[in-house]
Amino acid sequence: MSNRSHPSRSETLRDGSSDRSATSWGARRSPHASSSLCLPAEAFWRERGVHRQVVIRVGIDGLSCLGSAVPPSNLVDISLGLVAEGVTILVDGVLSAEWEGTCRRCLIEIGGLLTVPVHEMYRQDADDGLVYPITGGIIDLEPLVRDMLLTSLPLAPLCAEGCKGLCPGCGADLNHEDCACGLASARR
Repeated sequence: MSNRSHPSRSETLRDGSSDRSATSWGARRSPHASSSLCLPAEAFWRERGVHRQVVIRVGIDGLSCLGSAVPPSNLVDISLGLVAEGVTILVDGVLSAEWEGTCRRCLIEIGGLLTVPVHEMYRQDADDGLVYPITGGIIDLEPLVRDMLLTSLPLAPLCAEGCKGLCPGCGADLNHEDCACGLASARR
């Protein structure tokens, strides 16, 4: 055990650098992930049971699903606690990001805040699909972040539950004006 004091038995990693590289744990570059999302597993296994807080803000490409997306310009806030228990690294925390999309009924641009709880595990050479793998001694957080956010994006976003949509005849936004062609009122 190191001679550092551990009053709360936790450590914090904050990423505020311009190149988004992780700090004290020596995150390594991976061709598949942002360097700030790759952490060395050895740092956790050295002191099993020590809870470490990882706080990162990063842009991630390719977070879109049907009618909504988290654009890369919208940074993802990652706040996770990691702790090694045996050969497993437990990950708990929350992800948050601003999403953008188009209302499925009236086609206006809308958005909101995704806040996603995380309760996952990483294990060395895991290949069963039930836990995330630690590959080459690296904990790659990008697949976890990507999976959690993509499965939380609204598939068919609405600006409001009572959105009336567009008139199929004249295209009038029925939330703000009456239909000029009468088709929308005839269909009710």
